[in-house]
Amino acid sequence: FLIEALRKIIHKEEQVIKNKISSKRLKELIENNIFGIDKDEDAINIAIFSLYITLLDYQEPRSILNFKFPHLKNNNFFASDFFDENNCFNKKIKDIDFILSNPPYGDIKKDLHNGWYKKNNIPVNDNQIAQSFLVKVKDFCSSHTTVSMVVTSKILYNINAKKFRQYFLDNFQLKQVLELSPVRKQIFNEAVPPVAIITYKLKV
Repeated sequence: FLIEALRKIIHKEEQVIKNKISSKRLKELIENNIFGIDKDEDAINIAIFSLYITLLDYQEPRSILNFKFPHLKNNNFFASDFFDENNCFNKKIKDIDFILSNPPYGDIKKDLHNGWYKKNNIPVNDNQIAQSFLVKVKDFCSSHTTVSMVVTSKILYNINAKKFRQYFLDNFQLKQVLELSPVRKQIFNEAVPPVAIITYKLKV
């Protein structure tokens, strides 16, 4: 997700300036546009390394030896719980254009999300962490932010999630629902539960 997003940003920039991007501008693009949060520090390190490799694709061979990578860890990428309201990412990530996420699924009790949705009176049913993710992103949104999440399809159909769906529709503008459950075995290599992609914006 992040690598393709960076490539599209760079491609768009090159179209605008009708030239190759300087090393300085490459660093600015990634520092100003690409962010990530994950509890798994290994996942964060792999994401940063992959982005560094991508940056090298846009360097002339002679310039690679002198190219210095931007410092992304704890500036753009954070090994943290998404629901940790005390982490510095809450101040550093604001008003971004696009949020893409594939949150974990299931009943998660021993997690910060449990306390978060109760404190904020979010009608999450059965401690479903994907529901909390769908709502928590509002802290990083502005009126122009588009959010797209790959979530369990149960959110759409579970009768016990009726109050959550009503809360979600009251606070967000639903743009698109792509139900992948019937074709998930053709799309994904591994067995996955029924999933859907929900695209939405903050209702203002």
